[in-house]
Amino acid sequence: MSVTDRAPSGTADDALLSRDEISDILNVHFNSKDGLRAYIAKLQTDAQEGSRLPMLDIVLDRYVRTLNTTMRNFTSENVDISIDNIYSQRFGDFINQIQGPVMLGMVRSGPWRNIALISIDSPLIYAIVDVLLGGRHHNDAAGMEGRAFTTIERRMIRRLIEALLPDLNKAFATIGEPAFELDRVEINPRFARVLRPDTPTVVAAMRFYMEDRGGKITMAFPVPLFQSVRERLGQSFIGDGTEDDRDWSSLLGQQTLTTRVNVQVILDTLSATLGDVLAWKPGVQIPLEASTRTPVEIHASKVMIGHGELGHSGGMLAVRML
Repeated sequence: MSVTDRAPSGTADDALLSRDEISDILNVHFNSKDGLRAYIAKLQTDAQEGSRLPMLDIVLDRYVRTLNTTMRNFTSENVDISIDNIYSQRFGDFINQIQGPVMLGMVRSGPWRNIALISIDSPLIYAIVDVLLGGRHHNDAAGMEGRAFTTIERRMIRRLIEALLPDLNKAFATIGEPAFELDRVEINPRFARVLRPDTPTVVAAMRFYMEDRGGKITMAFPVPLFQSVRERLGQSFIGDGTEDDRDWSSLLGQQTLTTRVNVQVILDTLSATLGDVLAWKPGVQIPLEASTRTPVEIHASKVMIGHGELGHSGGMLAVRML
């Protein structure tokens, strides 16, 4: 394993651990009961947590469909948004691979008691500012690279992030109520390190195009964010409708009422030895003490549903429910 003091952001060495990170892991886990090997296995297992949430893909796909309409109204432009990739990685790796300048929206969910991150890259930032200010279609974004964002740009991107959240809350409505709200906007990824570096995170990268300009929006959802709705996200599908299906309920009720069941009336019970029972032969008469107006038990599918009274009706034995 290679060790570096600090790997430059955006290079091939992003996956390498720094000397301080390795030292922390060794101090905490090397002398523990499970050992360092078990800790590494745990990290590998946690990194795959996102792939076990099939409903999250459906939620994000639904989110992108509704977001296209919202962004057309927001920018008054023909907007095309699509999911580029959904993958899992550690939170620290996600932060380290962010290449500036960017703006990071820290989105907090009160009910789920955790946060998510929304990253807007610089080409999209300049494109959104240009559109909202009525600029020309062919903006020179390359000439703006490297400079600090102005106050106007920060406010406009804050408006953009706030416009992304209502549709995100609606997309999660069938899973739960996250009630995402924008907490703050950061321009330095170092100030977005609000979780442990080894926290498993689901990352959704989306491409945002407005004719000949656009960029990328990246959303990072730490797996602990979904702790309270993990079971629902683990299902293969959850229907869009949250109300009862009245037609199905009516049909089920009708079929239930017309279903045929076997009803048995227990006239009497008899106690006998096993020897007496084995001695029974065809023609043996077994006396019953039941007579007219004798209380009897009524059973359906071996379950007693009530009591009745034995009698006659039309020359046949009959039972009247009590």
